[in-house]
Amino acid sequence: MWLKRLASVLSSILIYSISIAQSNQSSIWSPQVRIDGSDLPVTGVTIDINSKNYFPSNELGVVPIPLAILKISDTINVRHIGFETKKIIVTNLNELLSVILLKEAAITLNEVKIIENKKKSKTLEYGPNSFSISHYLTAFNRKYALYLPKYENEGYIKEIIINMSNKANGINAPFKISLYKKNNKSEFPSEQLMEGFIVSNKKSEKSFSIDISYLGIKIPDEGVFIVFETLPQEYYSNDILKIHGWQLNKLPSLKYSSFPKKFNKDFYSLIHFGNAGWVKMPNLEFQFQAKILTLND
Repeated sequence: MWLKRLASVLSSILIYSISIAQSNQSSIWSPQVRIDGSDLPVTGVTIDINSKNYFPSNELGVVPIPLAILKISDTINVRHIGFETKKIIVTNLNELLSVILLKEAAITLNEVKIIENKKKSKTLEYGPNSFSISHYLTAFNRKYALYLPKYENEGYIKEIIINMSNKANGINAPFKISLYKKNNKSEFPSEQLMEGFIVSNKKSEKSFSIDISYLGIKIPDEGVFIVFETLPQEYYSNDILKIHGWQLNKLPSLKYSSFPKKFNKDFYSLIHFGNAGWVKMPNLEFQFQAKILTLND
């Protein structure tokens, strides 16, 4: 008798667990992002809702998103370096795509022009490269920028290089990267040259390179800011790292130099402190560089 009662109880628990699991699964939209024209998943994709809430994909190209944050008329942006950004307008929450296809970015006219004119080109690194390095611990929701004046020769930004530190055990954590034009009436950024996108240094490289050659961006006459931006707290681990009595969040850290400005007087760094806006850091120089494809006749 007791065996039948036990079996009945276990069956009820199993049915309840399945119903809870199904309920949880139905509250999550998990589209897979693939390369258009193939079944290959695109890893490292970021999906954002109205350019505010950001969700990264896993190694299978799947992006889990809570349905509770979606509403009719929302704009869903699907982004990845080397692919065209896809925009989806939500019209029916019951008919969301299970598979999203991304098209590879086409070669820019600038790149075609280089080939047609048969100009010789070479790639060089442009930016500070200090022999004296310190570690800068970042904070949530903050922007860190380095200004690069226009390079003497015509060319295009091929890669952005961020020299990173693992001081807070967060070198793999995500961050946003973008480029801004300098305001010609101040020392601060003005218009955005490249829409920001989220990346992560999954291989823990101390010198992390991001390819943006497909965008064909030149350094403007006013110069350019490379901007590194940390995300809101919910995008990071809740684990706390304890070092020498300090409690640190596991955020990506940056390398910087504080040696006298006479060595690199044309470069300078800024930090954006929320409501306080941009602040120039006279004794701090983030170690960001741009790889430039220069053109010569």
